[in-house]
Amino acid sequence: MPLGDHLFRVGATFNHHEWDERVTSEGITYLHDKIKQILDEEYDVVSEKAGVRPTVLDRKPFLGEHPKHKKLAIFNGLGTRGVIQGPYLSAHFTTFLTASEKIPQEVDIQRYKGLF
Repeated sequence: MPLGDHLFRVGATFNHHEWDERVTSEGITYLHDKIKQILDEEYDVVSEKAGVRPTVLDRKPFLGEHPKHKKLAIFNGLGTRGVIQGPYLSAHFTTFLTASEKIPQEVDIQRYKGLF
């Protein structure tokens, strides 16, 4: 993802067995190999970060009012598509909070209502 001033964010890796925020040599190697496939230029790494993505069972985000705690609104589970879906879903979440507009059904937290 371009950040400006000839800086780019590169990622990500998918290790479903590590649940911490440690940068691993395996992850760095994986990303460097991917960069080499598309870039025939020298580059410098200015920082390395790791994290755990929030995601849910059906791999769709969930937004809306908590079914038991009515003053609690939730916007989470963006997972790997957070950068792409975040702006679109945040607009829906904002109108839900400010104008009582409905959340799109496919991301409405009420789809989990029977689990609470």
